[in-house]
Amino acid sequence: MNMTKIYRNLSNRLVLLTLSLCTLSFIGCSETDDELNASYGYVQFKLYKNDTAPMKSATRVGESLEYLSEACKVGVSLERPDGSVIEQTLVLRSYNDENAAYGMRSDKLQLLVGEYKVTGYRLYGKVDNIITTVDLSSSATSFTIIADGLVYHNLSVDVV
Repeated sequence: MNMTKIYRNLSNRLVLLTLSLCTLSFIGCSETDDELNASYGYVQFKLYKNDTAPMKSATRVGESLEYLSEACKVGVSLERPDGSVIEQTLVLRSYNDENAAYGMRSDKLQLLVGEYKVTGYRLYGKVDNIITTVDLSSSATSFTIIADGLVYHNLSVDVV
């Protein structure tokens, strides 16, 4: 008789423990996480060869860029309307070296919803050496991040 009481008591406790764990898991999966993520969006930078005359604001550092495929990373400087500055380095990709001549894309960068200005960018080579630095502070271009969206922003660079 005593063993049956112990078994029932243990069984009831296991049921209560299981129910409480299920309740906690449902509470942990609330919609507030989705609402927080909705205030973020993504930007992807597209790097193209400059078709016009060389940019006056570009500052050459180190070696010159002969082929667009030599650039492996882009370091972007962004400014928000409140004056805060964000600097992020992103990997550049293309299907292959021949297609890189037509443009390259960066990894996606997750940002808060709002307006951003590109104040400059740097291109890095294979061993993280700076190939080219472009200062756009006088002619900064802007883009707007939308919630759960992807925005493309073009960057151009002089290639020899």
